[in-house]
Amino acid sequence: MKKLTTILGALAVAGMILAQAPVGQAQVRDARPDVAVDNPERFAEGCIARAEKKTHACARAVVKTAKRCVRVVNRLVEAGRLERAERVAAKCRERITEKARRCTENIEKHCVRCVTYLDDIGEPGLAERVKEACSNLIDDLVDLVERALNAIADALAGGPGELDDSL
Repeated sequence: MKKLTTILGALAVAGMILAQAPVGQAQVRDARPDVAVDNPERFAEGCIARAEKKTHACARAVVKTAKRCVRVVNRLVEAGRLERAERVAAKCRERITEKARRCTENIEKHCVRCVTYLDDIGEPGLAERVKEACSNLIDDLVDLVERALNAIADALAGGPGELDDSL
């Protein structure tokens, strides 16, 4: 459980990392120079939309893994195979936290590029909007991961292991 707390703490801090990791302006321009140069507002909206898409894809993967794990753990607990259920639950927790870690890093990298570019072109208000949106998305993902891990723990304890899969 200590490892889980450490991982969740690292994910929760992720929102603060956005302002600390400089990325070159050229990387963003290479992606969509027409949008970036002509319309910073549209560029910021695109950044947020892409971060949302990445977050929702990750959330679907976390929910799918958690629900599958809960079903297996429930069956094992009902069959009295508690040691096996504990091993399965541990593997599930590991998979979910690793998926969330990779997703969070991916979202952060994308958001840092956007924020850096917007700051570089003199749009600090848009940069702040993107940074806040990304931070909120990461927080939502962390909350979902926590709920998923709690559902697995509940199933392991003999409960239904229900998961609120809303993001």
